[in-house]
Amino acid sequence: MAASIVFDAHRDIVYEVPAEQRSIMEHFFSFDLHLDQLETGGINAEIFAICIAGESLRISPAAEALREIDAFQRELEEHKSRVVLATNIKQIREAKDRGSIAGILGLEGAEPLEGEVGLLRVFYQLGVRNLGITWNLRKAAADGVHEQTSGGGLTRFGANLVKEANRLGMLIDVAHLAPRGLEDVLHITDRPVIDSHTASSALFPHRRNRGDGELEAIAKCGGVIGIVSVPEFLHPDRSKASIETLLDHVDHIVSVAGMDHVGFGADFDAWHSHHIPLVEPWVKGLEDATKWPNLERGLRDRGYSGEGVQKLMGENFMRVLSKVLR
Repeated sequence: MAASIVFDAHRDIVYEVPAEQRSIMEHFFSFDLHLDQLETGGINAEIFAICIAGESLRISPAAEALREIDAFQRELEEHKSRVVLATNIKQIREAKDRGSIAGILGLEGAEPLEGEVGLLRVFYQLGVRNLGITWNLRKAAADGVHEQTSGGGLTRFGANLVKEANRLGMLIDVAHLAPRGLEDVLHITDRPVIDSHTASSALFPHRRNRGDGELEAIAKCGGVIGIVSVPEFLHPDRSKASIETLLDHVDHIVSVAGMDHVGFGADFDAWHSHHIPLVEPWVKGLEDATKWPNLERGLRDRGYSGEGVQKLMGENFMRVLSKVLR
């Protein structure tokens, strides 16, 4: 893997950056510790997500997102020898060559845009290159998976966001989007999309997982599915989720979508930071980013070729980014 990009497509770290949350407590990680884990695990490209999921903000979603971007930028300055903001493929490759981590900034949900497509252009100018259309709930752009029984897809605002993201050269992330919304995105987009953190509903029917038809549709547009490491997405008994369980999801999704359309999006921090106290352990054998080399070994043990492992560990995501980012 030394010659390849090792890519993790999802980590909700940005809202944990502000100073009042930086002490290393039992269930919260500082930015420094995140970097330590990524470096130890050999991950050299990471999508850092801004998630404005709460309903009780004291300021507007746009202001909160800007506050988080400011905090993230200050962290980048403090750790500039270790991590850099990347907005294109060249910068990701250059960061690896320097021994740094490339951070790609994303919005997990369009709430900070507050119904204004023009704000997408503003966030683009600030370095955001990944747009998650929504989180789990019904929002201005689309219905999330908690609302999938409504049959709701993209709103007019959501459809316009997809078109503008295509024009700008911003990656579209369909994670958390209800099935009808996914259909709408794939009908509108002229660029590949990603589902940054999901798993197979054929193996375990969690509402955040994708069915075979959805996986095939994402692959057909040239996109990539990132396999998540959250135990409750992988096994009906979270305590029994292991790296072998995760690799079962990899095998199935590769069989459905193809080798060129699968990667990893761990979402490590969501489980560690949002469930207090911890009610179940993390995936056995993949407890945090330091254990990322276990994925490579597991893939080889299952018979994947060297080229196949490189694709799954990061090059598939790099292919999509090369077709989208400018």
